[in-house]
Amino acid sequence: VTILIHKKGNIDEVSNWRPIALSNTLGKLYSSCMAARMTDWCVRNNRLSRAQKGFLKFEGCLEHNFELQSIIQDARRRRLTAVIAWLDLKNAFGSVSHDVIMECLRWAGLGDASIDIIQRLYDGCTTRIRS
Repeated sequence: VTILIHKKGNIDEVSNWRPIALSNTLGKLYSSCMAARMTDWCVRNNRLSRAQKGFLKFEGCLEHNFELQSIIQDARRRRLTAVIAWLDLKNAFGSVSHDVIMECLRWAGLGDASIDIIQRLYDGCTTRIRS
């Protein structure tokens, strides 16, 4: 069951509501443990980009902010122009198909048994919006 909690603004606009999923506790615990193990595996086996900072145990945003501040300060000190681009992937995970996720897990070298478990977590999942 998914419930919607109003954040701000016009109540008639769906973007002003935050969805909260009320799902099975055992399933959430299992998924959480699996996510932690997969993250540890990815870190140990160098499967993540150096640019990946979200969803990790350390505070990556601080590292990115420090890097950005250093670039700006260096450009000012040396009287150079710094060009900075922001990339915001709004709801990036929610827009990727499950087939693509499974293929990326295979490409990264995750074993078939682990991929099968993840696939079964997705299969048959549904939600109802309580309004």
